This record gives sequence, structure tokens and C-alpha cells, in this order.
Amino acid sequence: MQYLYYKKDEMPLMVRIINRSLGIDMKYYPYDGKLHPANNMLELFSIAESKVYDDVQIYISKRLQAYSKYKKKSLVGYKIEGWISLREYKNGGLNNNDLFVEKLKDCVSKINY
Repeated sequence: MQYLYYKKDEMPLMVRIINRSLGIDMKYYPYDGKLHPANNMLELFSIAESKVYDDVQIYISKRLQAYSKYKKKSLVGYKIEGWISLREYKNGGLNNNDLFVEKLKDCVSKINY
């Protein structure tokens, strides 16, 4: 499982929360000024780790400055842009707290809409 690092106080452009048994397939824009199930990345990771929802997907733009690493102390990170499933990542935390990354490579999103 990879670790996801992201910019402080930023949210993804879009969030999609899915529960197939209850027929929930909710997409929302975190910056539209309305109340939502999650208002920060920690809450999104908590929802993704819970057994209540089948999947939590987020759309990452360059503004979030997100990247992933296979190990916490890896020197190489992979920039992420596009849709990803939070179930495939552990919370690496804020990217400015990551003392190990020396190089960022481009990466392509796995989920296409």
C-alpha cells in the first residue's frame, strides 16, 4: 500500500463516496460553500478506512500538490493528478513534513471517468 502526501489545508476538487448496498453514489465539490460529510483530508481517510462505504474517491489537481510513495522513507515520490481511490493509500500526511523525498516523478491516475 502506498502513502499519500498532500498540501496543508487543501481539499481535492471533487469527492465521490460510494455505498452500493444503500444505493449511495454521492459526488460533491468541497469548495462550493455547503456542508459535506468530510471537510478535510483526515476525515476523508477516516471514511475510506471505515467499513460503511465501499469506496471513497477523490479528484486531485495540481493545487493539492499530492504525491505518493511506496515506503515512508523512500526518496522518490510520484506526483498524482486525476481520480484515485483512498482505499489504495495510507495517510502519509502533509507534504511539507516529509523529510525524505528528494525527487518527484510523474504518475497517471488509475481511475478514469
